[in-house]
Amino acid sequence: MKTPCALLLFLLFASLISCSSAEKKLPDGLVDTHSFMQKGDFWLRRGCYEKAERYYKGARQVAERIDSRDSIVHSLNKLAAVCLMANDYAGALGYAQKAVILAGDAIGPELKSAISGNLASIANALGKPDDAEKYWQESLSIARLYNIKLQQLVTLANLARARRLRGDNVASRQALAEATTIMEADNEYKNANVLLQYGLLLKD
Repeated sequence: MKTPCALLLFLLFASLISCSSAEKKLPDGLVDTHSFMQKGDFWLRRGCYEKAERYYKGARQVAERIDSRDSIVHSLNKLAAVCLMANDYAGALGYAQKAVILAGDAIGPELKSAISGNLASIANALGKPDDAEKYWQESLSIARLYNIKLQQLVTLANLARARRLRGDNVASRQALAEATTIMEADNEYKNANVLLQYGLLLKD
């Protein structure tokens, strides 16, 4: 089973967010949730969807027990990603919609941007390019506003890829140009070329 490039990019971003969060001091009560998330990410990156789903569901249960909205929303978003990878689009959409409803305006911009990116990937997988473009633009707007550069790179690469596949090479190149500018301006992201490989397929 081939994995859609947009999903790979989204999951890469999600795993990087988890890695960066691990360096921060976790509030009391969230250690178990974080451990579940880390194990879920581990199995998701290896394509073991059932194991990843089990750990993300465990994270959700712990988060609900301690009433941590951010952690519940995060676990729902990860569960949507697992379903998406397993081609369970109805399940992915269900989890993503729950995440949106619960999130409201009370979550941080990184998670909000990631949710929009997930909705875009779902719409793209369902053959709804206009909806996918709308959600990617939402994700990109949040990432730009809060200067979340990694999410900008991921979203721009997704946009470039999707636009190219529907024959809009001009818009695709514009997205790639913006992503390249971000990478060239910040040494931290010079090694993020992997994020652009899916969008840079303009020569074939």
